[in-house]
Order: sequence, then C-alpha cells, then structure tokens
Amino acid sequence: MSTSVLPDSKPGLGTAAKALLTLVAVAWIAWVAFLLFRATNKTDEERVSKRVENLAKLNEANVKKLSSYAWIDKAKGTVQIPIDRAIDLTVADLKDRVPVKAGPISTPAPAASPAAVSPVPSAEGQAPSPTVPAP
Repeated sequence: MSTSVLPDSKPGLGTAAKALLTLVAVAWIAWVAFLLFRATNKTDEERVSKRVENLAKLNEANVKKLSSYAWIDKAKGTVQIPIDRAIDLTVADLKDRVPVKAGPISTPAPAASPAAVSPVPSAEGQAPSPTVPAP
C-alpha cells in the first residue's frame, strides 16, 4: 500500500481572482434585488394611498345615501329614505302580519322526452317502426 501525500501548495492568483469575482457577482445581485424591492414598495405605497382615498369617498357616499331622503324615480314613485326610518316602517308593517305556514314547494314537470329511436335498423322493404319519428 502506498499512500500519496499531496504537496503543500498555496492558493495562486487565479484562485484569488475567482473568489473576488464571485464576491462582486453576489454583491451586484444583492444590489439589483434591493433596487427592485424598493421600486415595488414605492408603487405599493401609491396604490395603498389611492385605495384609502377611494374607500373614504365610498364610505362618505354610503353615509349620505343611508341618512337622506331622495327621489329614485319620480315617474314610478320610488323614493330613498333614511335606513332608520325604513327599519321603523318595516317593523311596524311586519308587527301587524300573522305568520302563515308555507305550503309545499312544487317541482316543475319533467320535460317531454323525445320519442325513442329503435337502435336496430329495419329490414329492407319493411315500413319503419312506429317509434321512429317522422322526418
């Protein structure tokens, strides 16, 4: 058995250059990722501020509709009333009604099925089967 012993060798200039190049590449990738992340966050902050503004406008419109009187359609006589008043009117209307038992739910009648066509062809010279629909 022979044992081989590697000679002591010091890293050369090529090894140092490879290590330096790898370090520079990793730093460049990290810098690019940082710039992309920062740009994405700025865009997200703009979207958030627009959404908050839109939500505030929507809430303001909802409060106005829920707390004011207005005409929806004068020709049909449809009006908008405050939600508190609508609840009071509905409760008063439902208080006077007596609940009734619901009847059975009727199911629709099944659709008429097309006439069955005989899978066996008729013999030559014979009249077609009565189950075959006319053309």
